[in-house]
Amino acid sequence: PAVNYPFPTHVHILRGKVVETTGRAVVDAEVRRSNTERVASGAQGAFALPLRWTPGGVAVAIDAIDHRTGQVGTITITLPQALGSSQTITVS
Repeated sequence: PAVNYPFPTHVHILRGKVVETTGRAVVDAEVRRSNTERVASGAQGAFALPLRWTPGGVAVAIDAIDHRTGQVGTITITLPQALGSSQTITVS
């Protein structure tokens, strides 16, 4: 879904941006949590990843993959703390 998709209010949404090490936004990067949730980054590298099956209080990895270049990046988040601010995933 697009970054502005109207997810139901009970669904946790991780918002952020995918960038290269130079700071350039990565368009159409796959952003995913394991094999349970995945979205593509938009025109400015922005993403809104629903985390319907992610438990609170547990550290989980969020991956970004630019399939055009093979660059990858990972961040580790914990819910609900990670929901309060935009998350940046840097691929290299």
